[in-house]
Amino acid sequence: MSAISSMIFLLIGVAIGFFLSRIASKPVGSDANMKQELEQNEAELDSYKEQVQEHFATSAQLLEDMAKQYQGIYEHMASQSKSLISEDVAQPQLFADYQEKLELDETVESSEAQPKDYSNQPSGLFTEAQRKAS
Repeated sequence: MSAISSMIFLLIGVAIGFFLSRIASKPVGSDANMKQELEQNEAELDSYKEQVQEHFATSAQLLEDMAKQYQGIYEHMASQSKSLISEDVAQPQLFADYQEKLELDETVESSEAQPKDYSNQPSGLFTEAQRKAS
């Protein structure tokens, strides 16, 4: 009788476990809700990515504009300091490095000859014996 009663209790336990698991589990509609929530989150993420991309594009354009304005102000200050400050005054020349660069650029542009990409002098990289061997 103990084997039969054990089998009956086992079947009753399985049946109770099955019904409790069906009651405690989520309803079938929750899968549709999760799918809808996933799609909503993906749409929000795409929107956020577009906002970030737009932000960086705008920031890059603004920084480029600012750099051009800064360069314009610097060029203006350099040219005006050269024309407004007489050379008799014992003040240090403002923007001297920029003036030298401008003058150097003008001389480079005016020269007709192409620069040499080699030197007639030895570089000192190899010793005399190595140069003779090669």
